[in-house]
Amino acid sequence: MTSIVIPAHNEGRVIGRLLDALLADTSATGPDIVVVCNGCTDDTARVAGGRGDRVRVVEVPTPSKHHALRVGDEHARGFPRLYVDADVVVGAADVRALVAALDRSPELLAVAPGRDIPLAGCAWPVRAYYRVWQRLPAVREGLFGRGV
Repeated sequence: MTSIVIPAHNEGRVIGRLLDALLADTSATGPDIVVVCNGCTDDTARVAGGRGDRVRVVEVPTPSKHHALRVGDEHARGFPRLYVDADVVVGAADVRALVAALDRSPELLAVAPGRDIPLAGCAWPVRAYYRVWQRLPAVREGLFGRGV
């Protein structure tokens, strides 16, 4: 079983989109989902907890993504593990595709989805920045900056 660890600091406004996408797969063997609310002062824990018993919510007082990821690892039950930012949307089919990529190539230690940066409606300096940023070798070849 795959575990999904979601560090969440004051993400009550957006975390529902991610959880709804993950939970849309009604399979009984769905992923183990752990939301770590770290130092939240909003309704993140309530929103996540309201998604039912397939989502486990852990609250910690420290507002630290690093700490939240470690706590999430302690509570996760499955492997492989996906670490997903609360403000992105990835669905159950996406999770299966990432896990399948790992299964096909045992030498891989990590995988990430393609990067999609929605720039419609952004000011031209923002669009220009991201056009250049996405061409950098470290960005093209690295796994960071995807939210997963």
